[in-house]
Amino acid sequence: MIKKITSMCLLLFVAVGCQAPATGPTEPAPETPDKAQEVEMSIPESFNHPHVTDAIVQLAAQLDIPADQIEIIKAEPKVWPDSSMGCPKPGLMYMQVLVEDGMLIQLKANGTSYDFHSGNGQNPFLCEAHSTS
Repeated sequence: MIKKITSMCLLLFVAVGCQAPATGPTEPAPETPDKAQEVEMSIPESFNHPHVTDAIVQLAAQLDIPADQIEIIKAEPKVWPDSSMGCPKPGLMYMQVLVEDGMLIQLKANGTSYDFHSGNGQNPFLCEAHSTS
């Protein structure tokens, strides 16, 4: 009986000794910035606005190019004269109300100029009618 208890203790001692050493609290992996954060870091202070960042991220994804290959031509507040926000589509009618929180963002990539418009709390959208090569 004593032999059995001794054997069990020895087995337990070996099993505990074979465990991996305890480590302290694990540190979280450093976060990798998403595309918007990467773009924000490269935008000049005068153009630093969430809508500018959104427009750059959209254009980079659409053209499949890095965001740092996109140049900001202008980004300015805009009061749009109607709900088309400066980008009317043929055959559609728009409410004739001022959109006072608008923004015009003009970007350039690969020799082509792209206009993004925003307003009414909406994210910027590409206004293809005003984009030129």
